[in-house]
Amino acid sequence: MTNTNELVFIGTGGSVPTEERDNTSFVLVNRETSILVDCPGGVIQKLKKSRIEPRDVHSMIITHIHPDHIYGLPSFVHSLMMEECIIDIFGSKICVDFCARLLDLFDLRKKGVECRVNFIPAEGDQILRISPSLTCSFHKVP
Repeated sequence: MTNTNELVFIGTGGSVPTEERDNTSFVLVNRETSILVDCPGGVIQKLKKSRIEPRDVHSMIITHIHPDHIYGLPSFVHSLMMEECIIDIFGSKICVDFCARLLDLFDLRKKGVECRVNFIPAEGDQILRISPSLTCSFHKVP
């Protein structure tokens, strides 16, 4: 964990990855936590290559439910299933409900999975506390 705020891009491509660039995603790292914004595939390896411990990700913001923004979520939780941790997932009600159903497809919220996930929906124009020192403004885009 770092003593400063750092924004780490782990994917800068669009919806279709190339050899050099993968789906868009980034991590805000500070002294308290790491916050992952969107969860495309291969995110565990991308975090490790960026020297970010996946178990230090305590919050995730899902911007929308296109596959390139969420398809790595089951793999992410599965890779931490033996870790006693809690991940807060923020997003619109539609996003968090979809993410819950996606995890349920793989039984990743059942007893025995130590990594627990809290789903925190934001509706309309809302400000939510993501960490002790960080809030996030959510706005519905037409």
